[in-house]
Amino acid sequence: MNRLTKSFILTSSLFLVAGCGSHTADDALMGGAAGAGAGALIGGPVGAGVGGAIGAGTGAVIGSGQDKQDREDGVEYQNPLDN
Repeated sequence: MNRLTKSFILTSSLFLVAGCGSHTADDALMGGAAGAGAGALIGGPVGAGVGGAIGAGTGAVIGSGQDKQDREDGVEYQNPLDN
């Protein structure tokens, strides 16, 4: 595994552990990490950039819908990593 891939995996895992405080942000982060990882495997560094952007955008759209539903239901966001 090259150094760029190792750095990406380490950075992504640190951000995923931290969480962001909303479905939109958390899902964008997870989607971006997954997209960048898949893109790197398929298309190298350029694929990682494209995959990360597409994954982050898709995750943000999905998370935004979840946040909207939470607001309509009067539910406060609970980070799954906080106990």
